[in-house]
Amino acid sequence: MGSMRIPNPNLARNYTIYSIAELCEALDVHYHTVRKWVRMGLTPIDGGWKMYFRGEDVRAFLIAQRQRTKRPCPPGTIYCIPCQEPKVPAGGMVEYRPLTPRRGMLRGICPTCERLIHRTTGPAQVEALIATFVATRIEG
Repeated sequence: MGSMRIPNPNLARNYTIYSIAELCEALDVHYHTVRKWVRMGLTPIDGGWKMYFRGEDVRAFLIAQRQRTKRPCPPGTIYCIPCQEPKVPAGGMVEYRPLTPRRGMLRGICPTCERLIHRTTGPAQVEALIATFVATRIEG
């Protein structure tokens, strides 16, 4: 408990009614987190002192929260975690390292904080991304 994360929505089961304590246990979150979600828009079944929630409502709320926090990277950028924004790699240079036959890793250097930035990609996007960057392929 206590980590800054949005719980997995699939842990809330459809056709199940949860009390706050049961919801806390199912999602491994604190009681105050659920109360905060109610203030943010999670609707209980009734407005009584003991609140109960439908699993499908909890799932929809958590999915909406995840969508709200997503930040897709524009083409030609890689997300830098320390800077918390998409960046064009320094010099436009990246290296591509295949991980599996279907996935690979683009790696570059953030121009602001000079740390490594990574982007996992599939073979369909690799050629388009490599055309955008000055790329080096590493086999192995």
